[in-house]
Amino acid sequence: ESIEASLDVLWKKQETPHLFLTMAFDDNAAQALKSAEWNGRRSAALEVPFRVCQLWMQRMIAANMMDEASVIAVTRLGGDFGFSGQRVQSFEAIGGLIKAMLIESWMRGFRTTPMKVVDASAKLTSGQIVAGVLRELAVPSYDMEIALETPTFGPTTSGSSVPVRKTVQAVPSPMPEKRPQKPNQITRGGTWIVTGGGRGITAAISQEFAVRHGLKLRLLGTAPAPQLSAAVILEAERDMAALRRRIMQQAASEGQSPIESWRRMEKAIEIHRTLADCAARGIDARYYCCDVGEFAEVSAVLSDIRRVDGTIHGVVHGAGFGQDSRFDRKRPDKVRQCLKAKIDGTVALMEATMADQLEWFVAFGSISGRFGANGHTDYSLANDMMAKIVDGYRAARPTTRSVTFHWHAWGDIGMATKPEARLALEMIDMRFMPAAEGMDHFLNELEYGGDESEVLITDEEYFRKFFPADRLSSSDSRPVGYPLVSLKAAEKSRTRCVTQVTLNPVTDAFLTQHRVGGRPVLPFVVAIEMMAETASVLTNVAMKNCLSATARQAIRFATDDPIAVVLEASLQENGQVVARLLADVRRRDGRLVEEGREYFRAVFASPSSDTHAIPKSTASGVRDASRASWEKVRYAEPDAHVWHGPVFQELRKYKLGEQQIVGRIAASAAVQLFGGERATGFLSPSSTFDACLYLIGLANVRMYRKLSLPVEFLGVQFGRLPDPGEPCDVRTTLVRVDDRGATWSFELTGQNGDVLLQVGSCRTGWLSEPAVT
Repeated sequence: ESIEASLDVLWKKQETPHLFLTMAFDDNAAQALKSAEWNGRRSAALEVPFRVCQLWMQRMIAANMMDEASVIAVTRLGGDFGFSGQRVQSFEAIGGLIKAMLIESWMRGFRTTPMKVVDASAKLTSGQIVAGVLRELAVPSYDMEIALETPTFGPTTSGSSVPVRKTVQAVPSPMPEKRPQKPNQITRGGTWIVTGGGRGITAAISQEFAVRHGLKLRLLGTAPAPQLSAAVILEAERDMAALRRRIMQQAASEGQSPIESWRRMEKAIEIHRTLADCAARGIDARYYCCDVGEFAEVSAVLSDIRRVDGTIHGVVHGAGFGQDSRFDRKRPDKVRQCLKAKIDGTVALMEATMADQLEWFVAFGSISGRFGANGHTDYSLANDMMAKIVDGYRAARPTTRSVTFHWHAWGDIGMATKPEARLALEMIDMRFMPAAEGMDHFLNELEYGGDESEVLITDEEYFRKFFPADRLSSSDSRPVGYPLVSLKAAEKSRTRCVTQVTLNPVTDAFLTQHRVGGRPVLPFVVAIEMMAETASVLTNVAMKNCLSATARQAIRFATDDPIAVVLEASLQENGQVVARLLADVRRRDGRLVEEGREYFRAVFASPSSDTHAIPKSTASGVRDASRASWEKVRYAEPDAHVWHGPVFQELRKYKLGEQQIVGRIAASAAVQLFGGERATGFLSPSSTFDACLYLIGLANVRMYRKLSLPVEFLGVQFGRLPDPGEPCDVRTTLVRVDDRGATWSFELTGQNGDVLLQVGSCRTGWLSEPAVT
């Protein structure tokens, strides 16, 4: 309440759109892994900033100011986010929160709000850090985590030096197939502490590990040790659903919470099964009820374990607590519980095992800690900071191997198996990792790895959603190619190339989120990309100069069945390439009506004339285009006759003049539209191109109160692709209008003045559906 009251006082003076989080620079910021120090610091370092961010974001959304807002968190992990394993000035890291806030902002339609984490080297002055932070705000970028290191060149005119800027990127690094002759030391028969090991992923992994190395498992969890009768155990084995109904009905009749009562019973059953499985597999396992977030409890339990088993050889910290809910609905008590399980638990375990001969300290995190996740602001914060504590631990205990696993969602066990969590993950098209694969990753890393402090386990598609383009040439093993057409399926001669592409209206985002009359329709811009790629396969030259492109008829999906389209490119005598997109026409019952109907056609300039770059724009600035004020774009609802879903919603605002309209676009990555398997190698910026067309459609509605779709382009030339997150300006000019439609020309420019796209003529045709303003 005091936090909210303080913000209210500030807000009454002036609305504050810019939020800077610099707790790591406080004089009393936690610098060592000591429980006493951290226990008195947690509130100021994490809980208060979390609440401030919560309230700030609520106020910004309510005030409709998110597009003018920014969030910057500055940390002191060494200028390399702790990846080097060197000692840090402060292990306080709030980056996971900022990453999750950014994703929630995107999900709620706010896609131009800079939210970044900046890690500063200890050798930088305050002025240099401030300069680096302001530079991030001045130049928009898709980069989320920015490291500022010591300058390698001289001072500027202001007397300070500009820090060296680096960004974080996950580098693919599969375990070598040929294993080292000498694996890592794992003492056979050693004693391992496993938090959260009573059930779920941690229980499954620890059992496999224990069987392979004959380990003794000491499992720690917050739930009481199971005290189940033989009748309940038998009932659970026979019919779990019936037992659930009985427990919940009994709880309700006794005035207790049915849900909580069942949760307690379910945990007890799962822990019992884990211990029974361990006994059946010959594993020496014992369970202890212990809150790992409480330092005294951890110390007492580990002392009891040592009295019986001697020194502790390894720790697997898999305990965690998380509940999916929107950021503004996160309860402070649940947030505290989540942070304590991961962060306090890590500090407590490290401190309590300082005198043990630890061979490994393993922390189980999540991809939500590495990338952020919608509905997981507290869980992302907890996992990210836990990883940074482990990074710093490598310097404190160099003889102990330590690692954080940023786990992908498991398909067979764990949190992702819960119906509500699984549904949320399936909605973002996440593919689940089989349990056997996850166990192999764990075993291989502990037996043969350990060189890196953080290991990310995920697939290419999910990875590309956060790193749409490789920044490190050494890590880019993907050839520049043709993401929408298959080279393997192409039949090619000197003058002709034919290939086939299957369009799926259920799984392809560029179809599911591009609808006319409630049904998916292939976007013209995607058809152009496909035809350009086919022409490029034929000529072995990137065909970026399209003389004309015509939509003969729209490909509209009347059912959810996929459609196979044929792409054909033919080299003409004049050197031009004619490309066509064809598809069979069938009735709803599948009967063939017409074979190989032409839906789209494009003509590309000869390869010899396709080598020049588009010059810098000479057009005047956006502010001079119209005296009108900026207006924010309000995208149509999903039930509108023409609907563009979130992956297409790049147009942010516009100015409308008498015969000219200008727009501001926030470019997104191709992975948002086409998925991780088709993330690089594009010739055209399809979603940004479509945003230009949306602007024209908006102008047609505003000026003529008519809905329209593009039917023909003349003189299309593509420049470079926009960077993800790059602010782009599009300027369109009305050429003519008649009873069939309106024709416009337009030019798209990047933030540095590069012309990204030029269109000499875009003819739009009126739809019979009345416009809705």
